[in-house]
Amino acid sequence: VGYDLSKETHPNYAKYSQKLEDGWIFGRKVDNSDTQLSEFRDNIPSLALGLVLYLISSHLFRIFYSSRFPVKLATQPLKRAYFFLGFSAAFLYVLFGNSVIFIFTILSLNYAISRTFQGSIANPIITWIFNLSVLYLNETYKGYHFKSIDEHLAFLDRNRGLLARWDVNFNISMLRLVSYNMDYYWSFYPPPNSPERNDRDLAPLTEKDRINTSCYKEDYNFIYYLSYVTYTPLYLAGPIITYNNFISQLRYPREITLKDTILYGIRLLLAMLTMEFMLHYIYAVAISNSKAWENDTPFELGFIGIFNLLYVWLK
Repeated sequence: VGYDLSKETHPNYAKYSQKLEDGWIFGRKVDNSDTQLSEFRDNIPSLALGLVLYLISSHLFRIFYSSRFPVKLATQPLKRAYFFLGFSAAFLYVLFGNSVIFIFTILSLNYAISRTFQGSIANPIITWIFNLSVLYLNETYKGYHFKSIDEHLAFLDRNRGLLARWDVNFNISMLRLVSYNMDYYWSFYPPPNSPERNDRDLAPLTEKDRINTSCYKEDYNFIYYLSYVTYTPLYLAGPIITYNNFISQLRYPREITLKDTILYGIRLLLAMLTMEFMLHYIYAVAISNSKAWENDTPFELGFIGIFNLLYVWLK
């Protein structure tokens, strides 16, 4: 059904064909009309280069500067967090240019909320109000422009990086901001069965333990917070892990086998190829964005909705 709706002979084809681009699979057009994904697809070479640079530098840093063993004491710094932040700052500047000023301003304000209200009930309340307001303002002002703040700052708008709409990818980062503030708030009210702060000889046994066990108070600092929110491998598309979990994995690294890495790589490749075939053969996103469903049957409309859901899941 989806393929039939996407044929050039379909009566509604002309209503959305302007949203299609030349593809690479058997001469087919590709539906690259989703802003979020198109920015990713169009910059795959640059992102692939960033991936290689990150992997090489990360492994070199771990070999020469960071311990592979658990870092159990609060006085032991998490050296990799400093590497994460340094690489992320450079990565984000390449992606978003001078717009990183807006990003780090928002991050700093959110951090100030958590440190100001700490264990007060005002912390989660103001955190949610602030972050939802940021999402609304980001969408309303399309990521902001320096010129709208002051004419003398207009020159900063000339460099907006590879992805001009930084706010599109920031939506998922908002969850990390909330996670940090909520984990810090809950650290003031540990459950009765939680381990004592000075009893960290044993690593968390499960993912649930990593999530529920609060960090040392010293771990809720600005550097670790920034390295968590801007962590390069997860910044653009997730998945989301909580702040407690992130710090726990730094203090108690989990061994990842070569077999697991290869299997995950195969899964990633299959997911990307599946997405590409969908974009080349089923133009559900372009049809939906153009509302090109005149005279379609309820059955066909249902499949347009289903393929949009599959597309979002794959994305």
